[in-house]
Amino acid sequence: MSSDKPTSSGNYGAVMKGSLKLKGGASVKKKKKKREEEQAMMHIEQPEVPQAYDEDHGIPKTLAERKFEVAKAQREAEALGRELKLTHREKMERFNEHLSKLSEHFDIPKVGPG
Repeated sequence: MSSDKPTSSGNYGAVMKGSLKLKGGASVKKKKKKREEEQAMMHIEQPEVPQAYDEDHGIPKTLAERKFEVAKAQREAEALGRELKLTHREKMERFNEHLSKLSEHFDIPKVGPG
């Protein structure tokens, strides 16, 4: 009693294992980086900066995180300054002027009689 179904090993009998062979025959080798020299330069160029700690977790913050927080605080201060300059009436007048300058393309057309 032979079965007509191929076995699982029979399905993959012709498969070639190994790395992909590219045309040209020359293999590409990656250059090794000189990490020791880079690390020495990093230590020389960067002065010691006092570390700020995250209040919630006590983890030291990176320079990028500190710069981000300073920029965020400045943006918030500018936004508050802009908001405090205008009263509600002035804001509504500006908004209405903006709406009046828009084309009628955005108006809702009337449909049907009436």
